[in-house]
Amino acid sequence: MQLFETLYLQYITEKNFNPCVQQQDIVKKFDIFAKTLSYQTPFSVKQSFLKRFISPKNTAPYTDKIGFYLYGDVGRGKSMLMDLFFQYVPIKNKYRVHFHAFMQDVHQNLQFYRTQNTPNPIINVAQDIAKKYQLICFDELQILDITDAMVIGRLFDALLKLNVRFVITSNRPPQDLYKNGLNRGLFEPFIDVIQQYFMVENLNHHTDYRKIKLQNTDIYISPLNQNTTDKMNHIWNILTDNAISTPLHIDHQQRKITIKHHHKTTARMDFNDICDAALGAGDYLEIMTYFDVILLENIPQMTADMRNQATRFRNFIDAAYESKVKIYFSSAVSADDLYIKGDFSFEFERTLSRISEMTSKSYCYD
Repeated sequence: MQLFETLYLQYITEKNFNPCVQQQDIVKKFDIFAKTLSYQTPFSVKQSFLKRFISPKNTAPYTDKIGFYLYGDVGRGKSMLMDLFFQYVPIKNKYRVHFHAFMQDVHQNLQFYRTQNTPNPIINVAQDIAKKYQLICFDELQILDITDAMVIGRLFDALLKLNVRFVITSNRPPQDLYKNGLNRGLFEPFIDVIQQYFMVENLNHHTDYRKIKLQNTDIYISPLNQNTTDKMNHIWNILTDNAISTPLHIDHQQRKITIKHHHKTTARMDFNDICDAALGAGDYLEIMTYFDVILLENIPQMTADMRNQATRFRNFIDAAYESKVKIYFSSAVSADDLYIKGDFSFEFERTLSRISEMTSKSYCYD
């Protein structure tokens, strides 16, 4: 038995999980990838990318691979396996980071070099990264806008030539990254690199471990009190494996939308933050592209003089519903009493209907 497989079995025993055949298969592939990391040596950026990685005859499977791309639906254990690999692989200069956080740093550093009139700032950023890290583990790679799409291909090319290696998790297979995005053709060479030179593995077994843990949990919780807060904290801890939240800054139409608390594709949002701010339907749809689950907290009973907030709340629910984003609610009152009868009552009926559907077990746990 390989060392990484032993580590995996120890972990699931401690967590009281059942062994998963598909996960164990991925673990074995990770062991193969770890061996490739042990013999790779730096090469000149002038050396041919293709020539360097064409497989010699009669080599073992995957020995030509320079990265690992693991994709599958949420709750299947992708991040857990990557974290175990990160712990296991004997490389000192390694970095585990959420993809969005990494790209925010990249854009800041690019801006710095541009202000210095640097001829090719991407090369400078890549060199800075390569001085620190030999292996980078990206969690939840998503390409959501053209800015990232135009940068990431050239940045990866520079980093790979500097002998930086990658492990990537994503909800999407490589061919679906930035799907239907603006000028996607300029991004497709990056997809080709992943498909040709990365170990691409699908982890889509039928067990969603988060659903199992949450299947007896209330989805709409009221009234607002300490017990409600404790329940929302419990939901957050299960969805994020007890992670500490961090802010996320979303650039949309030359404005910055700040989500104060998020971890990977899960967010905690306060009613006031999303319904008092001057946000429109397009903003809410943009927010939904980043998340698959949202904890929406401290929803008050809305009165007739809160029509603006009620309208934004309606738009937020519509965006989540259309995007198939799941929501856990904490509110001062039951859903039926969310809006006191007034001139907005008719428009609010659809919102109540959608909340009723979204808080059903079939919607939230399918």
